[in-house]
Amino acid sequence: MFASNIQALRRADVVVAILVNYGRDLAFELGFAHALGKPIIALAETSEYLRDEMIANSITKVVKTLEELRGELRNTLKPVSLF
Repeated sequence: MFASNIQALRRADVVVAILVNYGRDLAFELGFAHALGKPIIALAETSEYLRDEMIANSITKVVKTLEELRGELRNTLKPVSLF
């Protein structure tokens, strides 16, 4: 599990953190993604995540709705041209 998580984070263009009813077990993954320079978009209904500095300081952008998340992903991910 550890190796596959690391591999997925290395391949990712962006990381989405769902901070709704989550545990504190995201801190490592978000810190690692941050160290890799990956943009991290968090979906959070409350500011509860601010209690965990590893999570709060890793996040690039916070959104509150799925519609906002879609917009941020569109802005963050550039279309890939195959030709």
